[in-house]
Amino acid sequence: VHLRVGRPEEAEAWWSHEFGFDTVAKYGGQAVFLSSGHYHHHIGANAWQSAGAGRRDPSRSGLAWVEMRSDNVASETTREDPWGTVVRTVPGKA
Repeated sequence: VHLRVGRPEEAEAWWSHEFGFDTVAKYGGQAVFLSSGHYHHHIGANAWQSAGAGRRDPSRSGLAWVEMRSDNVASETTREDPWGTVVRTVPGKA
């Protein structure tokens, strides 16, 4: 999943803290790529067209939610990232 964010370093901290993703690459303050299990990346977060952006206006087009599957959860969980994107985690094989 590639996300437009206001601050890639904030996205990096959030995805690392909330889901335990590891940082695999950074492009200065412009982009960060994160993964689990040494994959090249599951999450890309960049500010190439969104530097400094805050929460997405829900009346505008854009990504509203993302869903991930995990063997490590027993029931659905929902979190919201700093830009208002809902991240659902559901039980099951990825």
